Amino acid sequence: MNQQSFLRLMAEVRDEKNRILLENERLANEISLLQSQMTDSNSKLLMFQIVLDELAITKSELEKKKSAITDITEINLHLTR
Repeated sequence: MNQQSFLRLMAEVRDEKNRILLENERLANEISLLQSQMTDSNSKLLMFQIVLDELAITKSELEKKKSAITDITEINLHLTR
């Protein structure tokens, strides 16, 4: 292998190394973005779960009030007969 061939090969190796470094940087940025999106999604899921729990509590309270109103209505009907 002569010096010119060697220098060409070294340039190709350097170029390939630079492409690999750029690809690694791109992948690191993509991973960072995905981690950020996952954190955001987890936060939204947590907020959704809190709202869902609050709705379940409200539904239970409303069902109790509905039952109490039904009982009072039945008592009123018996008293007005």
